[in-house]
Amino acid sequence: MDPNALKSAWTQWMSGLAQGGQGPAAQVYREWEQWVGQQFDKLARSETFLGQTAKALEGSFLLKSQFDRALEGSLKAMRMPSAGDLEAIHKRLDALERRLDQLADQLEAQAPKAAAKRAAKP
Repeated sequence: MDPNALKSAWTQWMSGLAQGGQGPAAQVYREWEQWVGQQFDKLARSETFLGQTAKALEGSFLLKSQFDRALEGSLKAMRMPSAGDLEAIHKRLDALERRLDQLADQLEAQAPKAAAKRAAKP
């Protein structure tokens, strides 16, 4: 069989897909797409598939937590802070900042009283 003739026939048959979905290739494609969609829908609703997906997710979460612990241990061994350490420091700094703001507000509120006392002293 002539390779060019085969290529030409294939190109002509497949061009039906690009021409607004007309022709035998488009019909075959639509039927295939519908069949694949139905098969995927059956798979996605399958208890076996859902169970295996849940196991895979559980395994990946377990693996991630093990990796995180190993990374944290490595960082501690190198005397470097972990993300948890940095978050804790950030929270403590936020609390300190709020407390300093409160103290500054209290001092500002008492400043007029202190000024009045100084002015009243001879």
